[in-house]
Amino acid sequence: MVGEVVLYKRWVLRPGVRLDDVVGLVRTRVVPRYRDLSPHAVIELHAVDESTVLAVQRWRSRGDLDTAFSSDRFQAWWAGYMPTLRAWDELVVFDVEWEAEVLG
Repeated sequence: MVGEVVLYKRWVLRPGVRLDDVVGLVRTRVVPRYRDLSPHAVIELHAVDESTVLAVQRWRSRGDLDTAFSSDRFQAWWAGYMPTLRAWDELVVFDVEWEAEVLG
């Protein structure tokens, strides 16, 4: 049985950036944008330590994930999301990513 799909991306805060800054961006801009993309996306932010965060995307199924990112309206969504990505990139530096399926 194929279950929930979870995408993980670990990010390191840029010098001088506070965790509160990253949390604020996720709450006010990232989560609402993903809500516009799909009702099946759940976005979480986890603190690994004071300078590292784990961004988590939970999708009900691989089909929901694939549908969201291949829909006719994805390109328009992506264009609207770009300012948020630029703001995100000012706060953090990408470290590593992986994905997994929930088994139980």
